[in-house]
This record gives sequence, structure tokens and C-alpha cells, in this order.
Amino acid sequence: RNSQADTDDISARLIAHTEPKSMIAEAYRLIRTSLNISPSRRFFLVTSAGPREGKTTVLINLGIVIAQTGARTLLVSSDLRRPAIARTFGVKKVPGINEVLSGAATLDEALRNISDIMLGDMNLTDVNIDTGLESITVLPSGRIPQRPAELLETERMREVVEELKRRFDVILFDSPPALPIADAALLTAFCDRIVLIYEAGRTSRNALLRVKQQLEARGGQVAGIVLNHISPETE
Repeated sequence: RNSQADTDDISARLIAHTEPKSMIAEAYRLIRTSLNISPSRRFFLVTSAGPREGKTTVLINLGIVIAQTGARTLLVSSDLRRPAIARTFGVKKVPGINEVLSGAATLDEALRNISDIMLGDMNLTDVNIDTGLESITVLPSGRIPQRPAELLETERMREVVEELKRRFDVILFDSPPALPIADAALLTAFCDRIVLIYEAGRTSRNALLRVKQQLEARGGQVAGIVLNHISPETE
């Protein structure tokens, strides 16, 4: 991919920050309201049935509008196969959750906050504007492990999640697509609700239904489905 494509991609992933008054940012605020965030509904898994349905973009912008309320918001790059959160915010992805789970780094060493974002590769021109970034923390993926699913099933993962729950008000977990990969089903054990991202035309409704049933069979509760890339002309 060329640098302009990367720039456009990152701009779309941060639109709630760069264009907080846009219709798209308002749509994310509507999703935030629909989540009914409360003490018993504050840890969310964001996933999709198949690849390239926009789940990471939705997660990042949703995290930004949640952080704009003042909530201490953590974005966990738990898609250990194709991570994208660290690159979007311009912060180093190592050490990350992989190193924390393997014992190569502490949690404090892996967490990235507004200071790291300001010193990173992201071109922040409006850092003093209240756009929510001061309440955002990122836990990047770290190096891509050989067997991601096995890491997510460890007792250490449970311990890390419990510590994160004590530190943050809202946590959003990214994950690989749920249909072909088991990671999303494993992550349901740590989340209060699941948000499914669905791009009409890219994935069949039957596939979406299978994912919903698959996650619910693991004890997950689906909060709702976000329709992505829908034009005003779409019926």
C-alpha cells in the first residue's frame, strides 16, 4: 500500500477525533448511547463475521466518543493476527499484550496513553482540544505470536483482564473475524457484551447469524449489530 492510502485509512479510523462535528462522528455517539454503558455493561468485544468489515475502525471511533464523556477508556489490540490499533495512533506495538502474557513485559510497560500518542508518529495538531484522546489508553498487540488462541486461554490472560477492569471504566476488545477464527469466542469470557460489525453485501446474513449463535453458545451476549458502509440510498 502507498503512503497516501495509509494516511486515508488512518484518517477514517480517527474521524471522531479529527471531525468531531461530522455526521459520522454523530453516528458513533448514537452507538455509544445504544450500548447503555453501566457498571455491569462496560467491557465490550467488537468483532465481525468475516474480514474487512470495518470492526477496528468502529472500535477506535467508538472508543474516542466514549472517552469524550470523560470515561477512562482502554482499547485492547487483542486481534493478535492482524493488529492495527497501535499503527493508527502512531505508537509502538511492542511491548504489548503478547509480551505481558508471556512475562516479557509488565502491564505498565505495555500501556500507551496520551503522552505516548503525542510523542508518537501521529500528527496531532489539536491536542489541546477536548476530543477525548486524553482519556484514551491503548494496549497494543506486541509481536504477533505463533499461536494466539493459546495465549488467550491462559490463566495469565484472566489475571491481566481483572487488573485492567480495576484501572479502566470502559474496555473495548478488538478481535479477529469470528467465523473462521476461534479467538473471538475465547474473548467472550472476559466481556459483558458483544458488538457485531456487519457490512451488507460483503458477508451473508446466514454467516452473521452463525456467528451470533456461535458466540452465544460460549455465553456471550450480543448487544447489537452495527451496519457499516451503508449509503443513504441503501434500503
